[in-house]
Amino acid sequence: MVRCDGCGAIVETSAEPVCPRCGRTLPLADGPTVPTAATGGTDLRPGGEDLYGLLGQRVAQYEVQSLIGTGGMAAVYLVRHVDLDRLSALKVPLPRYTDLYRLAPEEFFSEARLAARLVHRCIVTIHNIGQIERIKLPFIEMEYVPGGSLSTRVRSGQGIEALTVARWMVDVAAGLAEAHRHDVLHRDVKPSNVFLASDGGAKLGDFGLARLKQTVTRRETGRAAGTPAFMAPEVIRGAEPIPATDVYSFGVTFFAVLAGRLPFVGQATDELLDAHLYRPAPNVREFNPTVPEPVARVIDRCLAKKPEDRYANGAELLMACNFALGEARGLDQLLHEALASTQLVPEVVETSQERFLYRVVVPLPADRRQIVYIEATRERVLAERVVRVYSFCAPARPSYYEDALALNASLPHAKVGIQPKGDQLWFVVSNVYPRATCDPEELKLSILQVAEWADRLEQTLTGADIY
Repeated sequence: MVRCDGCGAIVETSAEPVCPRCGRTLPLADGPTVPTAATGGTDLRPGGEDLYGLLGQRVAQYEVQSLIGTGGMAAVYLVRHVDLDRLSALKVPLPRYTDLYRLAPEEFFSEARLAARLVHRCIVTIHNIGQIERIKLPFIEMEYVPGGSLSTRVRSGQGIEALTVARWMVDVAAGLAEAHRHDVLHRDVKPSNVFLASDGGAKLGDFGLARLKQTVTRRETGRAAGTPAFMAPEVIRGAEPIPATDVYSFGVTFFAVLAGRLPFVGQATDELLDAHLYRPAPNVREFNPTVPEPVARVIDRCLAKKPEDRYANGAELLMACNFALGEARGLDQLLHEALASTQLVPEVVETSQERFLYRVVVPLPADRRQIVYIEATRERVLAERVVRVYSFCAPARPSYYEDALALNASLPHAKVGIQPKGDQLWFVVSNVYPRATCDPEELKLSILQVAEWADRLEQTLTGADIY
């Protein structure tokens, strides 16, 4: 149990970071999880009791090193695969469920078999299933994600920048897009089922309630599955879940992590469910003004009451999230992310309300170098925000036209054009991207390619190293 600092309510410990009564972030609590009927999936809480005496033991091909956490239905141990010398997470059911799963282990393994269909960098990988023979206990071996859950990260009280959360949620959307592409519905998207990887990304995990879209039976329809604080209105009404149902839970998760509270709260479960059904969703910026407008618009659409008013599936959601992140991220941050793995240092040339201009000096073989400019501005015809990467090559003399056109025809992406510089016209090699969809890796590659191609043209036309 923990006491909410906002309303003083005594709340049963769960993996979710917010009070269902007032929506405030809950303090961290030590000790094992108190399982509740409202808690679906694993819902890990750090620590807990080693109920099977596995710590320090060799079970199957694993050495059990520590207990990562316990939840409403299972416990997860950190283990080392002896033969592969690989750290993994081993999931086993809690004692109250062992008789059921010993008689019908496929019920426990169904999660693993379904998730194993999904091989994607944004989904926790399933490695193996099996049984601990001496106690006849089924287990699932999963990828170990050392960063813990998003729920635990929120509970830690450390501030999280809105754009950092947005990048994590882009990864979650990518995981959902992959699941929906295989007709898999997660049905329990929430902070405790999002895991933070060591590379800074996020992974969607715990497919304990997942189902193939075509196998959600009439017997299951009418029986709400999931966690009430994250449950879509149509599921509350007993309708068949669809991909847009996962989109709604994604929206609640996104809102809760950014705002530090749930969008819908209630003194009791019925009141909470009524809020999902009838109360308009608040704007996340009311609780966190640092959330960029494009991100707030995505969340608002995810929380639409009618499924047809949301993004239809993970693929549409991923496209919208990428667009919003691109719109929200400043050119300086985009450049910082793009060049973080290089020795290149961007220099500010100009910043104004309508134009941001940076330059980067790119070293090339044979002690040559090329100055590349990166500009965020508006495209003249359609007034679309764009990022332009370009480099001056040589004076635009008529005698150079044939060679310049020949190189232009050989470039796979960039183009050769003519641009004024001072009182003279110059050849430039350039690439242009829509601002909203330009990602850091793409920008880095473009800077390096434009430098290489511009230097090649410069060397061909002049034999010098002017720029």
